[in-house]
Amino acid sequence: MIECCKCDKTGNGNAASLPRGWGFIDSPTIGRAPICPQCLDAEAEVAPRLRGKIINVCEDGTIAPQSLTETTKERLAQYISRLENLRIEKAEVSDRERDVYGDAKALGFDVRAMREIIKIRAKDPKKYMEEQQMLDLYLVSLEEKS
Repeated sequence: MIECCKCDKTGNGNAASLPRGWGFIDSPTIGRAPICPQCLDAEAEVAPRLRGKIINVCEDGTIAPQSLTETTKERLAQYISRLENLRIEKAEVSDRERDVYGDAKALGFDVRAMREIIKIRAKDPKKYMEEQQMLDLYLVSLEEKS
């Protein structure tokens, strides 16, 4: 039997084999000790990710971040870099799109109608037809009611 270091709840298991949902908590005051799922939930808002894991608790009671391996740090940096580059590319495309709409507007085209056409053409034709039929049905129903 093991005992939760926070609430004295007991569970079947030992230090080598914790019950499902239990974890270990490393605290400067009590050292490494088992913690039950309910207390683990109370320790962090991200408890589902912490279940069954060893977590480090600072003296002020907050959860300390886990350290990452060098490989994981490199991978994280690569993902962040790729996402930042995609965000830059997305902004550049938005700028070019805005320029095209501006040119069309300068020649007298209705930009709102153009945007709607772009949305329609991006949809699956069958799905678009179903949406239009439903819209027509609702409009006719509302006209009959008036």
